[in-house]
Amino acid sequence: MSDCNLSGEKGPVPVTQLWLPVLFALFVWWFSTGAIFWLARRGEAARSMTVTGATVLLALALACAKGIRDDTAIWAAFVSFACGVMAWAWIEIAFLFGAVTGPRKQPCPPDAGPWGRFAYAVAAILWHELAILGLGTLMVLLSWGHPNQVGAWTFVLLMGMRLSAKLNLFLGVPYPPRELLPADLAHLGSFFRTAPLNPLLPVVITAATVLLALVGWRASEPGLDPFHAAAYALFGTMLALGIVEHWLLVLPVQETALWKWFLEGGGRGKASPAATGMVDIDAQTAYVTSKTGHRSGGARTLAGGMPAPIQGG
Repeated sequence: MSDCNLSGEKGPVPVTQLWLPVLFALFVWWFSTGAIFWLARRGEAARSMTVTGATVLLALALACAKGIRDDTAIWAAFVSFACGVMAWAWIEIAFLFGAVTGPRKQPCPPDAGPWGRFAYAVAAILWHELAILGLGTLMVLLSWGHPNQVGAWTFVLLMGMRLSAKLNLFLGVPYPPRELLPADLAHLGSFFRTAPLNPLLPVVITAATVLLALVGWRASEPGLDPFHAAAYALFGTMLALGIVEHWLLVLPVQETALWKWFLEGGGRGKASPAATGMVDIDAQTAYVTSKTGHRSGGARTLAGGMPAPIQGG
């Protein structure tokens, strides 16, 4: 009777049934992004251990996603979601820590044409792209035909939003996040183009916003069972974060205050770029300007859905 009124019609989904997944997704996003920021500043030995540890967690996440693929209890939606995020975290760590990138390690030649620039960009991240495709395929196959596919769809969403972010960075945005690139990946900044706007970005934001509205409507549909309500809420939260990240490509916003504790190493003070292995923004801006003729949109940072996706990769 709790979800029915006196006329026998099913009532709305309880608010807590929606807000708990939203808060959980926000916390996972905030904590995982901050953790990767923090780990990226620990030095070479710590980076190697992090990649190894992330690989072990990836194996556990895949096993767990398979183990709960037939479970539709509400807790199973949360666990499957966490498995999808954990799998994506491996993608982020392997890339940002230089374990899986691409065969090309040099910046884009300044005289490269559009298609040449595209070919060089693909070569710079080819292994990374193949890893995303392979792992995404595996995630989907593990739950294909089973009722709990939350982890697979979470990974596919992150993959799609990241691909969109890469294409928009390549085509040109006002504030490309070159300063977030680790020093070993500084050459990738030469493939980011600074421009007022490109035709793809408003199309992606509009389409994603329409999809978010549909997901929100479905999540709050009267009579929806707790598992599916949680699944839609988790998916919708990550989609909303992806939309925000795309907006940040055109807005001069600094949002890394959300991760101040992580970025300052737990209160030990801000380390130098050389010590952290991250790019010095002033030096990187001069470097990219000299190589490409494009200047970065300023000292702002992008983070979210893992380091911007988005971010990096």
